Parts: sequence; structure tokens; C-alpha cells
Amino acid sequence: MLGKSVVQLDGDVMRAILDGRFGHSTNDRHALAMIYARMSRELADQGHDVVCATVSMFHDVRAWNRANILHYCEIWLRITIEELVVRHPRGLYARGRTGHIRHVPGIDIPLEEPEAPDVTLDATLPPEGVAATLFEFLETRKEAA
Repeated sequence: MLGKSVVQLDGDVMRAILDGRFGHSTNDRHALAMIYARMSRELADQGHDVVCATVSMFHDVRAWNRANILHYCEIWLRITIEELVVRHPRGLYARGRTGHIRHVPGIDIPLEEPEAPDVTLDATLPPEGVAATLFEFLETRKEAA
């Protein structure tokens, strides 16, 4: 990975760049997911490694990624809703549980968990353990290429 150009796309940052044109409904989230997917493909086609950090909610978007992005790799940072209620920095899941906000994935809108990610990371482990698992996977993947 050394010497590679890596671009990080963060869902919250991308949403802000798009200037609030999309809400949080399932349809808006799906439209945004496809924008992120097409942007990731464009950057990958230009030779960048792209890390797109989002709540990836839709099987069809992940399938599109696999079919359209060369060397696509799906990494699932698995965490329970219960843990998100406790740990989310802005308290979205806790507020969704109490009904103070709507359109929270896994609370009041469906969340399609990945069916066959390339690697699953356990977010309940300490960050060092999560990172070690990820780096081990990436090293194995690099050797297989």
C-alpha cells in the first residue's frame, strides 16, 4: 500500500458537500449511496485507492460496486444497534430509539447487513485489535494479488 494514492470519502462529509440536497429517508439514502458508488468508481478508475466510509445499507448498491469497481473490497465494521446506542458520538441511535429523531438505520428504517463481505471487523474489540485484523487481511489480499 505504500506509495499508493488513497482517497477517503466519508458519508457525513459527502452529505455536507452536497449541501443538504438529500434527507435521511430510505430513498434519499439510496440515492446518496449510488452517488458515493459512482464517485468511488471514478476515483478508482483514475488510479486511486478509495476508502468510502458510510452506513452501507443496500444489497443492490454493494452488488453494483462489485460489478463496476475494479478490485472492490467490502469491509464490514460490525456493531450491534445496542452498542451504537451507547457509543455513537452524536447520540443518533439513542435519540432514534426514544423517537426523538426519525430515519435512523436499524431503528426505524431497514438496514440490509452485508451478506458476503470480504472481511468482517468486530467493532466491539479495542481499536488496536480492529486495526490488526484489517492490516492482516490487507496483507493477505496483497499477497494473493
